Amino acid sequence: MDSLRCQPQLLVSGANDGEVEESLLQSSQRPIVRLLVVEDDEEDFEVVESLLSRAPETRFEVVWSTSVEAGLRRLAGESFDACLVDHGLPGRSGLDFVDIAIRRGFDRPIILMSDAADEALEYKAIQAGVADFLDKEECDTGRLDRCIRFAIARCRNTRRLDPPAATDALTGLANRTLFLERLEKALESARRTRLGAAVLAVDLDGFRGVNERLGFDAGDRLLTIIAERLGHRLRESDTIARLNGDSFTVLLENLQRPEDAALVVQKLMQVIEAPMALAGEVLRLSASFGVSLYPIDASEPDEIMRLADAAMHRAKAAGGHACRFHDANLSAATGLIAPLLGQRMVEPAPKGGLDQALQEGRFELFFQPQITLRSPTMGLIARPRLHDPERGILGPDRFLGMVEEPGFLDRLMLWMAEAGAIQLAAWRQTGCRVDHLAIPLHTTNALGWLELADRGIAIFERHGLDPACLELEVDEAPLYQDLASQAGNVATLRGKGSRLAIRSFGREMVSLTLLRDCPVDTLKLAQSLLDGVPGDRHRTLFADAVIQLGRHLGLRLVAEGVPSNSQLQLLKRAGCDAAECTMSDPAMTAEETRIWLARNQRRRETLL
Repeated sequence: MDSLRCQPQLLVSGANDGEVEESLLQSSQRPIVRLLVVEDDEEDFEVVESLLSRAPETRFEVVWSTSVEAGLRRLAGESFDACLVDHGLPGRSGLDFVDIAIRRGFDRPIILMSDAADEALEYKAIQAGVADFLDKEECDTGRLDRCIRFAIARCRNTRRLDPPAATDALTGLANRTLFLERLEKALESARRTRLGAAVLAVDLDGFRGVNERLGFDAGDRLLTIIAERLGHRLRESDTIARLNGDSFTVLLENLQRPEDAALVVQKLMQVIEAPMALAGEVLRLSASFGVSLYPIDASEPDEIMRLADAAMHRAKAAGGHACRFHDANLSAATGLIAPLLGQRMVEPAPKGGLDQALQEGRFELFFQPQITLRSPTMGLIARPRLHDPERGILGPDRFLGMVEEPGFLDRLMLWMAEAGAIQLAAWRQTGCRVDHLAIPLHTTNALGWLELADRGIAIFERHGLDPACLELEVDEAPLYQDLASQAGNVATLRGKGSRLAIRSFGREMVSLTLLRDCPVDTLKLAQSLLDGVPGDRHRTLFADAVIQLGRHLGLRLVAEGVPSNSQLQLLKRAGCDAAECTMSDPAMTAEETRIWLARNQRRRETLL
């Protein structure tokens, strides 16, 4: 992409140009296109972003991912109008991304980029289903803008002129006719294999209110987002249909036991409840689920669907945000379906418990980079993952709910300190500089966390690391209790040279007294503190005020879970030091982190 980098008139602007650009960016007349860019080279991405920011016809909301895997994770949880993918990605190529995305049901245009013209590659790309092929060396603002807009228009025209006969026109999911056909075949297969099947009836809670408040266009987009999220959480053998309005139906095949259906419901509840930005608001939805099983409840397709729908209406009548089996006794027997409003299902712990999993080495430490925005400090956050033989890789959001063994969270934290110290020392020997590793304290012992901190410091010193390399992330509640008891834990900890961070500041208490009396090093801004930013002016001003307060107090400011490039740019302008960018740099394995550190060393050196 060297030719792109030789266009200074596109990358540098004067004061007048900046005013014009800002005016264009604020214009409500230009259509908004949400674009996923999968590009491992940061400079190439910045060039693409700069070109698109000057597009006269379109306002692009650009989301960045650096690998095929990260891009596919973004597609699974969010909605995009198009994808722009570099072919020369490390590991899996851009064509691999195209193949997997299309097989998973992504029906929006994907445009492939390459460093040079290659007719053979272009032919392969078209055969794979890409909407267009771009030579990076020939890209400029006009060409890139037109290519994306025309690809989106062609895709929409194709769907309008030749809609699949057995699919829902809005979401592309199966309609009732196709769903019934697949259900009949699934039951025939279940009879032969002596396995089970389930039908889930899903109805969104409060969807009518969204339609009335934001309009039908926003309601349609919401349904499309939910359809994509649900589809990405199901197996290829499962079927999801939209029958009418905000009602979906899911067919699960090859079930070994009723509990398997409950686990799927839990996963689908989680993806529905994940926040989404829509029409200038951040929405958090819930849903009501009804479940009927073959052969326990019925053996005919129509009857199984009717029973699932009736169970869903019972969940709805209980206040929503719940799930019901057709057989109420079965719900109680599984222990997995929450019978009351507001309660959540809890997954069972792995066989032998979490302590045994820790002893057997089934935990692995992943690392979340902190993207440098202002200062050259390079920080990583330790993220534990559990390898479960039945459910795959589980993050803390899932396995922390399984904790039953007393003291397990303390043992987990010490294991994280040991594994993190070993890895930090190994990276430094290879020339990859990391200033500190942040380790969250998940302990339930609010007043005893100082002892854990002392043991963590000792572990780092044993591996030849300065205590300043360890940053402990503590929630607000333990720090409040520390201040109330006048135990002086924070001052004692800092006197030993270690760093301390307030985790998820602004999620609950947001007390200025804590900032006044607690001498911490880092303030981590909760994702909820940035909800609605930058679309909502009042929320944007409030977030900026919190950042400015932290800067005046000399704290290092880190934003948690930044989901969009627009938020990232606002945080950078406001003076935030770093950000955890889920949009481009998710938690990675140790080897993936080493590659990331080497690639970003150049940017860090420019800030020194």
